[in-house]
Amino acid sequence: MPQGPWGIGFRAGVEVVAALVVGAGLGFALDRWLGTFPWLFLVFFLVGGAAGVLNVYRLFTPRSAPKR
Repeated sequence: MPQGPWGIGFRAGVEVVAALVVGAGLGFALDRWLGTFPWLFLVFFLVGGAAGVLNVYRLFTPRSAPKR
């Protein structure tokens, strides 16, 4: 895992984009299957965005030492 500023920034960007793509794709597929376009697409797009932000938050939050 790259530890430099470019590596961390690239990883953060990939985390957000990947979560958005997965959420939008899942919502779009469910909408086509259930015939509810655009509602599930919008809901899952927002859920994907929230998941991406949560992943970036976890990336930048320092981890504490494991307890024994």
